[in-house]
Amino acid sequence: MEQKLPITVGFDGSEFATAALRKGLWLAQRLDLPLRIIRAWTISNAPRPTSWEPGFIPPIEDFAAAMTELSNAQLSPVLAEYPQVEVAIEVPHGAAGRELIRASEASSMIVVG
Repeated sequence: MEQKLPITVGFDGSEFATAALRKGLWLAQRLDLPLRIIRAWTISNAPRPTSWEPGFIPPIEDFAAAMTELSNAQLSPVLAEYPQVEVAIEVPHGAAGRELIRASEASSMIVVG
């Protein structure tokens, strides 16, 4: 059986990214493909982890957890509109462009807004 490559959506929380997410979900549903959401981040655009305090820089894992939590909160309402689509959410640490190029190597298409 041939593996179905996912549709990958770049998501940054913006209105345009949310529109791209809806389009990617719509396509995934119609093409019977899984959907992969990439939410790349760097320290400069990540939310502050709960472990942050003045004079202390939390470990990178804390920033990743904070980004995962934020992403899940932003994505949940839209994903609920397409419950039948298999979705994987990834929050790699790195520049968005670079991470989307990496993700494209194992994707059937990329959707961005």
